[in-house]
Amino acid sequence: TQRAGRAGRLEPGVCYRLWSEDQHAQLAAYGSAEILQADLAGLALQLARWGVTPEQLIWLDVPPAASYAQAQQLLERLGALRGPKLTAHGEAMAQLPAHPRIAHLLLRGHDLGLAAMACDVAALLGERDILRGAGADVHS
Repeated sequence: TQRAGRAGRLEPGVCYRLWSEDQHAQLAAYGSAEILQADLAGLALQLARWGVTPEQLIWLDVPPAASYAQAQQLLERLGALRGPKLTAHGEAMAQLPAHPRIAHLLLRGHDLGLAAMACDVAALLGERDILRGAGADVHS
């Protein structure tokens, strides 16, 4: 499995497991596919841009219908979709290399004359820990 394979990928090695054999026996051989757990908003936006639906494609793991419907509802609320069709705003969102929520934030910020602030907010939202690395001691 991948857990053991990491140690000897290029040459023989040792795999140190930090759990018991009983715990190891209970682990799944492989994790579930990311598409079964992930936010599908970006996928839904790109598929709308291409003019296809998930049913028209061949998948190793089919995206869950409920998750895909939820992603489409989000895109409709953001103004990216009108029914199954991509709007002009959705096309602009799809051209940005960002999650649809962030793309919407950036485009609306630009429209309102607040592009610099929207970029700052997008950068803050994209950072896991905004205090780390800033010279601040977060534990004091």
